Amino acid sequence: MPQGLGCLGMGVLLGLGSCDGHQRDACLLCRPHQHPKNNTGSGKRPNQAGHPGYGQVSQRVAFRNGEHRQIMMEDMKTELINKPRKQRGFTLIELMVVLAIIGVLAALIVPNVLGRADDARITAARTDVGNVMQALKLYKLDNQRFPTGAQGLNALILKPTTEPVPGNWKPYLDKLPNDPWGRPYQYMNPGIKGEVDVLSFGADGQAGGEGNNADIGSWQ
Repeated sequence: MPQGLGCLGMGVLLGLGSCDGHQRDACLLCRPHQHPKNNTGSGKRPNQAGHPGYGQVSQRVAFRNGEHRQIMMEDMKTELINKPRKQRGFTLIELMVVLAIIGVLAALIVPNVLGRADDARITAARTDVGNVMQALKLYKLDNQRFPTGAQGLNALILKPTTEPVPGNWKPYLDKLPNDPWGRPYQYMNPGIKGEVDVLSFGADGQAGGEGNNADIGSWQ
């Protein structure tokens, strides 16, 4: 305690009031700042409990210390609760299991997906062949014959200039489609399977074959 503050100042700060005049000599707060001497030489410190309000000061200090500890414990609990937990990484075994599952799923799904894509191409080719045959039938209906092999399927979008020149020609298609594999459709007059044949050579682009490589023709 700073010298000169005295019992009155400390009493005001702590809310305890001050000592009476006849008690100032016995009050430790009112004495000069020095170490008290024991007359008996026993080395024991003077009993401060006799000072008025000392018990109240001790109780207030203990209460404030307890309140401070409680606030610190609540802050620590809040920090622990709000602190994000470290995410545990995957072990090598777990990664291997996941990769194995992905491999099995890929082995089951990918062939089905590829197979469906091939089926879609075959269906599209059959649709194109049917549309071209329909246009050839209209050509024959207007001109009493199919285009010759030399005139080809271009006769459906451009009027032939070589004999026999059609007398009642009109456009029958906006454009000639390619097959789903990017190659032009084949036209045969006379045909092998019918009066005329329109076909795609399939995925391999060659005559014959099986499965996805099989020919897709107007006779099917």
